[in-house]
Amino acid sequence: MKTTKIYLASALISLGAGLGRIDKSDPRHMEFHLTYSSPIADEEEWFERQYRAWDNKTLQVNAQEFVDAIQLLKQEVHKL
Repeated sequence: MKTTKIYLASALISLGAGLGRIDKSDPRHMEFHLTYSSPIADEEEWFERQYRAWDNKTLQVNAQEFVDAIQLLKQEVHKL
């Protein structure tokens, strides 16, 4: 999955998604490429379910893991 929303990417990372890469070709709109692998959940379905919960404002994450994920992404964005 890819998104330009840093807080959505942070929420997904705090739920177990991995950061594949960050596309910095447009410095005003970074694109976060995320991955998710699980033996019991299909990646596409998992992202769709989480995105629906995000869109409906019902997605729940651990607050500290969310903050840690935001800091991680900001560090990665600002690396040269």
